[in-house]
Amino acid sequence: MSGTACYMKKTLGKPTTNNGIRGARKIKDAPVSSSSVSSSTISSVAVSSSVGVSVSTTKAPTTFSIPTASTAPSTASLPTVDKGTEYINYTNVGGYFLQDLDTTVPSTFDYTANNFGLINQTYESDKKSDGARTQWQRFNKYLKYLNSKAPKHVEYKLLFIGRHGEGYHNAAQTYYGTPAWNCYWSQQTGNSTVSWQDADLTANGVAQALKANAFWAQEISQQQIQPPESYYVSPLTRCLKTANLTFSGLTLPSSSPFIPTIKELIREGISTHTCDHRSNKTYISNLFPTWKFEKTFTENDEFWNGITEESSSAQDYRSKIALDDIFYNDDASVVSITTHSGETSSLLRVLGHRAFSLVTGAVIPVLVKAETIKVAQGATTTTVPWDAGAWCTNGPPLASNTACVCSNGVAPVATTASG
Repeated sequence: MSGTACYMKKTLGKPTTNNGIRGARKIKDAPVSSSSVSSSTISSVAVSSSVGVSVSTTKAPTTFSIPTASTAPSTASLPTVDKGTEYINYTNVGGYFLQDLDTTVPSTFDYTANNFGLINQTYESDKKSDGARTQWQRFNKYLKYLNSKAPKHVEYKLLFIGRHGEGYHNAAQTYYGTPAWNCYWSQQTGNSTVSWQDADLTANGVAQALKANAFWAQEISQQQIQPPESYYVSPLTRCLKTANLTFSGLTLPSSSPFIPTIKELIREGISTHTCDHRSNKTYISNLFPTWKFEKTFTENDEFWNGITEESSSAQDYRSKIALDDIFYNDDASVVSITTHSGETSSLLRVLGHRAFSLVTGAVIPVLVKAETIKVAQGATTTTVPWDAGAWCTNGPPLASNTACVCSNGVAPVATTASG
């Protein structure tokens, strides 16, 4: 691959209207910032160095391009909407879910044993007649209340962010150990027993998704929880199958059926791992023919090349663009996002939520306040290249605490497994 920039042009299309989306909503009367918005204002995340993405925006869609060459120069403007005149700032509204609290331990928390984590409390919108209502009925009423009282440039959404069930790549990492996985096995497509390129679900992963399905059915029938009005899913197989197993067969409103939008930018962090190399569009379409793709979804995976890797700030930038597209173009107040561990962590950083690592198959609800701010001047531009992912081509490493230490003194290199 040459050292010149090789850009892939993308356009985020307006989501379809038959999955509970009611079209684009332009937020008017937003306050004007006194100066250009610095990159550190991406929620609580200090993204002073953003992903290698060049961004220009219109009302809908948002246009961007990402370099694929490992040495490609990368410039990034702060993500904006409405022809670059507005910036969306996200805040996690804490105190409503156990996952908001520092005392909740992510590794042992079971969302199915804790009503999704919803904390029993009273709300400003409660009335005496609400005494017989469930906690979720009163919370959903409170969400509507927040939006009814909010100024035009402020919106509240409840996001249900779910991690896929266990995949074969997860099982392989456990089997080989993290050092050997990160520095050798993850670059392979599989072993003599299983394949983990665009990894499928294990039997345990299927069981985790079915557990989520049973819990959603229980919450809908017993708690009268409002199910998602819109569904977004990563294009990787393990997420597609998790979403299908989780939401199929539920009693849902006819206005918001389970017809998810397959969204490229909520995929797992882009790395050299083959488990993060998605299948082509034809395969996905044959798997779930009634599901919707973003209009610009490409036939082949143009983000993964097996050599370059996103930095954390690069992934946060991508996540911000994905959230902007959802918040700016989708009127749904309750939204489901089926994604990955690393991408969940990135979304939570952008939303200002405390770090909360999801185990496979877990779900976290996040109450989000989105404030649209008028940008008085041009957005800040920063430069950050992606990293070249070096690994041990001569077999599993000796160690990989901070970098791959290969056997026999061989230096790790940045290349694909095929050379």
